[in-house]
Amino acid sequence: MSDLWNRSYKITLGTRAYYEEAYIISYETVTSLTGTGSHVTSLYGTGSEAGYYTTSTTPTTTDAKSYPSNARFISNLVADGYPQRGFTFSFNSSQKVGKADGEVTTLKLYNLDDEMISIINQPKCILIIEAGYDGATDVAYTGDVLKVDWEFSGADVVYTLTCKSGGMALKDTHVSINYAESMTTKEIIQDLISKLPNTSEGKTALASLKSETRTGGKAVRGRLKEILDDLLTKNNLKYAHYNGKIVILPEEWDASDKSTFAKNCYQLSENNIKSAKKGIIFHNLL
Repeated sequence: MSDLWNRSYKITLGTRAYYEEAYIISYETVTSLTGTGSHVTSLYGTGSEAGYYTTSTTPTTTDAKSYPSNARFISNLVADGYPQRGFTFSFNSSQKVGKADGEVTTLKLYNLDDEMISIINQPKCILIIEAGYDGATDVAYTGDVLKVDWEFSGADVVYTLTCKSGGMALKDTHVSINYAESMTTKEIIQDLISKLPNTSEGKTALASLKSETRTGGKAVRGRLKEILDDLLTKNNLKYAHYNGKIVILPEEWDASDKSTFAKNCYQLSENNIKSAKKGIIFHNLL
């Protein structure tokens, strides 16, 4: 492809930095099988064999821990110290709104070194792809690496990363919440979205919801994704998770919906938008 395009890209892989707070673990140990003691927990036997066993509680405090990010990136940005000629990779992503398994995203990388192979195979590995022109880039995709496959292709080793936006957050987040009677359905949905790690609320169709409340309030327990699926379906809504945002759409569109969602929910900065003569084509996300 002509150098006039001056395509720029950067691929980052690795874990986020995170902090684990100190916590206390308590466990009980049986200290005797007779007597009364201050921690009597059970009665056993009958008649002359009757007796008690007692236990002692031992608390153990774990230390707080900080885990730094181990992310690495590769790019064709001269400012990063890489040659502009770049490297070979293939990235494909498609998503169907409202389907649990609607996203299909794969990244193919070639001939990785041992450190990068270790990074992409670790739990909680994330992928960030930035793209643009003339050395300026914006985030084009973020997602979790869910699976890594590899194969030989001639003299090359090809690594295929299957990814999903918000994959770990949707899969692993569990909640147990009791909402008061005064909470509306809209407020409950917005609060549930706020519980997803590394996720913000994007374009929403929640304005169409009636300000209904539920007598006795509402209790939700379990996997957050399943709770959201159920609540949105009951209110004729559907959603997609894209680039760290939850986008909520109506099942059926009206005039106001079209004005809200006709434009792409992903934004490029003005500096990265080049003349259409260079062949840039913008596709609506939704």
